[in-house]
Amino acid sequence: MPFALKAVAVDLGIPFTPAPLVRGWNRLEGRPRAEDFERALRAEARDAMWFLARQWQFLELRAEDAGSPIDARVAIRQTALARFSTRGAPAQDFPADLPLESTVEREAPPFDRVTLLQVYRAFGKALPAALTNAERGQILGQMRIAYPLHPLDLDGVDDDESRQLAALTDSQLFDARTFISQARPGGIFKARVDNEFGLSAPLVAAAKNAGDAVSIWFQSLYLAPPSAKPADYAWVPEQLEYQFACGTEPGPGQTVLDGSGYASGRLDWYAVDVAADGTRLGEPGGPAVVPGKAASTSAAALSA
Repeated sequence: MPFALKAVAVDLGIPFTPAPLVRGWNRLEGRPRAEDFERALRAEARDAMWFLARQWQFLELRAEDAGSPIDARVAIRQTALARFSTRGAPAQDFPADLPLESTVEREAPPFDRVTLLQVYRAFGKALPAALTNAERGQILGQMRIAYPLHPLDLDGVDDDESRQLAALTDSQLFDARTFISQARPGGIFKARVDNEFGLSAPLVAAAKNAGDAVSIWFQSLYLAPPSAKPADYAWVPEQLEYQFACGTEPGPGQTVLDGSGYASGRLDWYAVDVAADGTRLGEPGGPAVVPGKAASTSAAALSA
């Protein structure tokens, strides 16, 4: 029939617009498992800050002039962190130029052959470009003598790939772990260059300058703890978590945050708790005072 109607309409010059003959509707219904809607109607929010942030991201906080006017006033006090402690170790100055997450999760880099290659290339690039190949060879040769490589002391896995890499590189590499520790400020690298390398004065100066440059480069590339002592590491392998505390300047109004229990991922505001009253992080090098251990702590430490 529709085709016949269309033919008649075309013959009469009337626009033909067929209407649907069958109409249907579908709807989505919830099927509650209980008749008690009290908890659902409360609209609980586990993370209020996240909830507000999502509303802001989806522009839901923009005014639509459809509500009642209100007056909201917020008072904020901001205080920078000044003290940091790992695993109950003595308090240290908090590195203000680093994020808290980086400070907590820092660890010593693995000194495998890849790291040794990085240090070797960095030292070679730090030498003056005006040096001849023979002069560069003298300096690098003395580095291998002063810092001999012991393959058994390297980090990493001894597999076929590492052995192939060793065959290509071990004859040129030196002990980067010992070199980096001695090239740090206050280290003995420069004294060893003067006393052991037996180079001319220009080459001695070139080696010292290269050591300073590599030390600065390495510290900027790898964020490592101050030392290899376990107390400088916040990670506790036995409990698979980080344990640390941080606080504002010592004094009567000091606020201490306890981060024990943080595992990994993103160190956000909800990963720390305000420590119990009486918890203090004193001056750098002083003990961290815990309320339960206050009886065994000196009065001087408590006043800090």
